[in-house]
Order: sequence, then C-alpha cells, then structure tokens
Amino acid sequence: MAEVYGVKPKKFTREWWPYFWMYYKWHTIGIVAAAACIISFVVQCATKPKYDLALTFAGGAAWKSGAADALRDALSENIEDADGNGQKNLLIETVVMDRSGTDVQMNYDLQVKVDIMTGEDIYNLYMFDAEEAELMLGRSDGESAPLLFMPVAEWAEKEYDEDRLLIRDGVAYGVSVEDSELLKSCGVTTKGLYILVRNPKDGNELSAISNKSAVKVANKILE
Repeated sequence: MAEVYGVKPKKFTREWWPYFWMYYKWHTIGIVAAAACIISFVVQCATKPKYDLALTFAGGAAWKSGAADALRDALSENIEDADGNGQKNLLIETVVMDRSGTDVQMNYDLQVKVDIMTGEDIYNLYMFDAEEAELMLGRSDGESAPLLFMPVAEWAEKEYDEDRLLIRDGVAYGVSVEDSELLKSCGVTTKGLYILVRNPKDGNELSAISNKSAVKVANKILE
C-alpha cells in the first residue's frame, strides 16, 4: 500500500504506531522472518555435531534396530580427535537399497546420496554389499577405484585369503566382514558385506587424520 504523504504523527507516539503498522507492516514482517531464518541457520551451524570419522553403509540388507548406535559405541574409542575439540564423534550412515528392482527411482536417488557423501571430507570408511561395491569400483569417470579407495595392502594389518577380497584390475580394495564378531554382536547383517577405506584427500589435514581412524576401525572390525 502506497504511503499517503501529509501530516505524519510524531514517531513513537500513540498515533504513530497505527500509522506505521498500516504502511510498513509487510516490510516489518519480512525483516523479522528473514532475521529469524538467519538466526536459526547460525544456531544450527553452531550446534551441529562435528564428526571425526564417518562410516557409510550402502546395501540391500537393513540393519537391526539399534545396530548403528551399538556399533558407534563399540568403535568410538578407536578413532582420533581429528578436529581437536576434545571429543571423538563417529557418524554412521545407513543407505538401504531396494535389491528387488521394483523401485528404480528410489535406488537412483539413494545412489546419488552415496555419491555425494563419498565426495565429502569425513566419509573415510565404507561397508558395501557386493553389488554396491562392484558399482563403486567399476566406474571410469575419474572417481574409479585407484583414486577413490586405498588398496587393502596399504591398510590391512594382516593378509587375507583371496576369496575374502574384493578385487578390481588385480588389486584388492575390499575385505569381507562376513565373519566379524563385532558387527554381528551389534546386530549388523554381515552376509555379502565388504569394508573399504577411502583415500585421504591430498593436502587436507582433517581427511588425513580421519583416514588414520578409518584404518584403525577397519582393522578393529576385521579382528
């Protein structure tokens, strides 16, 4: 509504407030709403947990209720305090695919989610079922196995029989966790599941420290 100029009430008097509200209420509401959004965003950023390591599961078998929490409790002491805040925070993400093939769009969306997470700094450790592992290892778009994942020989504390390894172009990148007592005790379905460690990003200190945690956790799971 356009302001009708004339005699204006003196500011902050009883007559001025109705005048102000008539002509400037939407401006005021807009400013207050924008300020609320900014404050909410700042608060969320300030209170968002900072993670020292992230473990991503992607596969067709859903975990039992509480499995992720149990696994987090079992592994948290094995990670480094990457950001130096005095806490050891482990993020566990589970992405359950539809292996029946009935929901192609859902699988596509979930795969995009996995791809996005793979590109972030803290996602250093992965557990994939065979189908997801073959997909991730078989890409040729610049994010293929040698660039994305560490060879098992570079992080495993012991040697594993070939039938337990996930091999691509003659190099082992994953180890079967089917016999992991730790995972089973936490309620994780281990059949056909492999563990892989992501290469640290060059020049990224947080990624390098998180990678050390990923190596420790991977070997802990394989004990």
